[in-house]
Amino acid sequence: MIRQSLRLAITLLACELAVSSSLADELKIHHAQGEMCGEVTPRSAILQSRLTANAGLVHGDVPGAVGVACFEYSIDKDFGNSRRTSWMTATPENDSIVKAKVSDLQPGTDYFYRLIYGPDGDNTTVGDTCRFKTLQGPTGTDNTSFVVVTGMNYVAFHIGKLKNGKRLTE
Repeated sequence: MIRQSLRLAITLLACELAVSSSLADELKIHHAQGEMCGEVTPRSAILQSRLTANAGLVHGDVPGAVGVACFEYSIDKDFGNSRRTSWMTATPENDSIVKAKVSDLQPGTDYFYRLIYGPDGDNTTVGDTCRFKTLQGPTGTDNTSFVVVTGMNYVAFHIGKLKNGKRLTE
């Protein structure tokens, strides 16, 4: 009788762990395409990311995911005295993209930022730390460098153009 009770308890625990594990997998949100910062001025910048259902490519695509996110940013790389944007909802209607303009920044200053994201506000993950520097302003004399990156027409460039509903590389 004790053996049967023990077997039943172990079976129930295994089932509960399997359900919890599959639920955790269902709720897992990624940001496979990372974060980016753009339109930097002396006093503002736009931060952007895209929530994804997978950590990488699935059949040549990175499917979006529904979830919530905000950006945390600070002049301290350890995020002391940090600020956060409002929570944003990533939905299929906006291609799971979250984007926020951060303002009231100091000119010529390095800022650190990271994405806080998840399926809901109670189950979040903190992303990697990223960095940008605001422009100096009209009186600045330091050298400046920048890069232009585009993902436009990514699929056609890497996989081939469509013709009659099929990729030319297929």
